[in-house]
Amino acid sequence: MKPILTTLLSLALAGSVFAGSTYVSTSSGKGVVSPPPPQACFGPGFSLGIFGGGFLPTHRADDYDSCFGGGALAEYFFDEHFGIQVSYGAFATGGTQHVLTGDLVVRFPLNDSCVAPYILLGGGGLLDHGNRGLWNAGAGVEFKLDRGEGMSIFADGTYNWTGESRDHDFTLVRVGVKWHL
Repeated sequence: MKPILTTLLSLALAGSVFAGSTYVSTSSGKGVVSPPPPQACFGPGFSLGIFGGGFLPTHRADDYDSCFGGGALAEYFFDEHFGIQVSYGAFATGGTQHVLTGDLVVRFPLNDSCVAPYILLGGGGLLDHGNRGLWNAGAGVEFKLDRGEGMSIFADGTYNWTGESRDHDFTLVRVGVKWHL
């Protein structure tokens, strides 16, 4: 048993001698080929996602109460900073509130840690027993689980103005998962 273990350890030690950077000699004696830089966590492209969230009205009314719900979103980023997002959510507030929004998104990626805080601004509609237009603004953070392609987790919150009275304004909080396609 000892000869086999000694042989395996010797091979592992000998193999470690060849580990490290690649050096390629050229005719001038100069030239080092370094490994390619790691892929950025947040590049341009298309993503789909799902979320769970909370609908928190500014003023509680008989038919307008805090509740939970969920929805889906699609987004496209033109580069690592600027993109657009469309989302739909359904929330049960004594009747179902359907929230449709279209937002401009500006993110500030920290590629070393694959984290991207972002802000969003847009508008949409609140569809229930009384349809209303809305404006929204908010912020959030996205955590990429894998560089480039793959899955990420996000959490954000927006304040939504309906333009009528403050009785119909609300905050929307979302937590979900996105898949970069």
